[in-house]
Amino acid sequence: MTDRYRVFNEITFQAYAITAIKRDIEKHRRRLARRRDMEIPFAVLEDNTLYSLVPEDEILEAINKPASYFSVANKLIPIHSARLAQAISALLPWERDIILRYYFMRYRDEEIARAINRSRASIQRLRTQALKKLKDMLEATK
Repeated sequence: MTDRYRVFNEITFQAYAITAIKRDIEKHRRRLARRRDMEIPFAVLEDNTLYSLVPEDEILEAINKPASYFSVANKLIPIHSARLAQAISALLPWERDIILRYYFMRYRDEEIARAINRSRASIQRLRTQALKKLKDMLEATK
């Protein structure tokens, strides 16, 4: 590669990089401006508007009422809904383990598979089956 060709490539790359960076900066500024237009600071809101953002008493009661606890991977997982807790307890132990790890502990299928020595595909299939079973139980208790 000649010196002249190398210099040409460097200049072309620099021009491309500078243009790309400028476009990215402009996109970021537009995104911030859109966010600024949509957001309202709490300091500007009136008191009655702020109080309307506070959770209702029913939600507070639901949070404060006793929960059922399930143990998975040496962790206790609280379930506040009695119906959901009853449905989860009706699952087989391995189904319960997969559902709790995936939905409450936010494990990925690969992590669950490693923890219980199964393949990722079998965990996905078993999770789907357990979720269908859980859904059927919850619909039956409506």
